[in-house]
Amino acid sequence: MSAVEKDFLERLAAVNTWKRGDERAPHKPLLLLKVLSRIQRGEARLVRFSDIEYDLRRLLEEFGPSRKSYHPEFPFWHLQSDGLWEVPGNELLELKKSGKSPSPRALRDSEAEGGLPERYDGLLRKRPALIADAARRILEVHFPGSMHEDILEATGLDLGATEPAAARAQVRDPAFRAQVLMAYSNRCAVCGFYSIMDGRSYGIEAAHVKWHSHAGPSTVANGLGLCILHHKAFDRGVLGLSDDDCVLVSARFSGNEEAERHFLPLAGRELLGPQPGQPRPAPEFKRWHRKNCFRGPERGVA
Repeated sequence: MSAVEKDFLERLAAVNTWKRGDERAPHKPLLLLKVLSRIQRGEARLVRFSDIEYDLRRLLEEFGPSRKSYHPEFPFWHLQSDGLWEVPGNELLELKKSGKSPSPRALRDSEAEGGLPERYDGLLRKRPALIADAARRILEVHFPGSMHEDILEATGLDLGATEPAAARAQVRDPAFRAQVLMAYSNRCAVCGFYSIMDGRSYGIEAAHVKWHSHAGPSTVANGLGLCILHHKAFDRGVLGLSDDDCVLVSARFSGNEEAERHFLPLAGRELLGPQPGQPRPAPEFKRWHRKNCFRGPERGVA
């Protein structure tokens, strides 16, 4: 491994995301993934803020916590502090008094451009496999596995034949799945789905309430047995949990009759399980999920 590659991967692992309590802030990771896709497609190193602003805002809306407003200008400016980004001529931009970042209008009006430093951009263009490796590392650190494919599709990244799950399996506690599925009797905790194939449970997964990527422990108290459909819906914020272990359904969810049949009746339903003697999801993890994942407001109980 060259010194430049080692330096790039170390900086990638040390990206400093905005913190306030345990809120998640995926701004910089999403910008990096979008830029990796640009390099993969052979696009120019520097991109105008005005040309990437809309795409980055859409990524934040879809894969970030639900917010009243979204700020693509934050990662475009603040990623410079991690040594992975540069905005040539940034000293000419008018800075906000609070936060020391230019307004979106200032970035647009000045036609500000940003991109990876030339040494990293050139490295990635010479070694396309490193793009996929970098993307997997970002996904693994900042997002649950159920969201990886959706993020890749939204950013336009192609990781080839190697699935993110291959890397994911190396860092997950193998006992977590077995313990959670046993606690929930191999049934989905929200809909009761249960199936067996060749003597083994099929279609049920162990979900983290507080994401593993955000220091959520691999314990039954931070786990739920969920079918594949409701696992993804839980991670994407369609579903949540109340303090008294009732299912929340986002009022922002809608679909055809078949889709609604799988979600609307769940609103207000008490969790199914776990077995007696097994811990229910801990309050602090449910609060984290409602704050960082659930896309409220909740739908009223029919």
